[in-house]
Amino acid sequence: MKFSLCVSAYKDVFFKECLNSLINQNYDNYEIIILNDCSPGCIREISNAVVHPNLYYYENEKNVGALDLVDNWNKLLDLCSGDYIVIVGDDDYLSPDYLSNFHQLIIANPQYAVFHCRSYIVDEKSTEFKLTNSWPNNETVLNSMYHRLSNLRNWYISDFVYSTKILKAIGGFVKLPLAWASDDLSFYCAALEHGVCHTEIPLLFYRESPYTISNSNAYLLKLDAVNYEYKLTKELVSKINPQTKADEILKSYINLNFDRFFDRKKEDCIIQALKGSKSIPYKIKTLFALMKNRSNASLTTYNLIKSILKSFS
Repeated sequence: MKFSLCVSAYKDVFFKECLNSLINQNYDNYEIIILNDCSPGCIREISNAVVHPNLYYYENEKNVGALDLVDNWNKLLDLCSGDYIVIVGDDDYLSPDYLSNFHQLIIANPQYAVFHCRSYIVDEKSTEFKLTNSWPNNETVLNSMYHRLSNLRNWYISDFVYSTKILKAIGGFVKLPLAWASDDLSFYCAALEHGVCHTEIPLLFYRESPYTISNSNAYLLKLDAVNYEYKLTKELVSKINPQTKADEILKSYINLNFDRFFDRKKEDCIIQALKGSKSIPYKIKTLFALMKNRSNASLTTYNLIKSILKSFS
């Protein structure tokens, strides 16, 4: 069983730590693919300094950037030769037994196309300060959707392992602006038939820092992504035929609360944008931009007022 560990690399601040975790896996049958997205930093130098028999280094001719990040994920999918693929963030890092644990999980549960692990959240000094939620050993995609849409779980692209064959069959990773919810929708589509298999062992170290896309202030693009996510998720839910009474209830609950779930997502984007505005003039500028784009972003007056009030709490 061969794995492909793939990195779309631009930020070099933590890249060396990321790459060291990839070359120091205690499992042998894997490749490392680095795609340098025209970084102004030292991605090339750090990669060239590493000696590994199955490390492959590529460079984009022009910068794809955060907006079209999923294009890089799909390019990595095209380049890889593994049976299973992992997209690793350039500032995150893996436990040394990441691949060996997933290998055991896949051997024991070959019917699944998507596998998942818990993650440690680390700061800029690589200090663990949080742990992602516990999951059951396996579950349907509707159960995963319910927990995610209800804001009961966090997950990240790098704590998922995908069957390369299935991912290619569904057309690759689902593209949204800034890769916002692309991990969610890609997971839902790939897990649609069999669900997901999970290990409670934390195997990823996900870094929260000012450099991550999720902390960027591109709020209008994030709102666009939420609206795309709304449409695609609704279409996906409509296609799911529940096989159990529990899934029937979950599908009904999701449909009944769909607009509420996505109103909250929009409001979270607005709150983050307003809280990220460091001065009163910038807050006013942000508010004017939101008002101007209210129709395009499908924002209601209630969304705006509620978000403004919460941003000051």
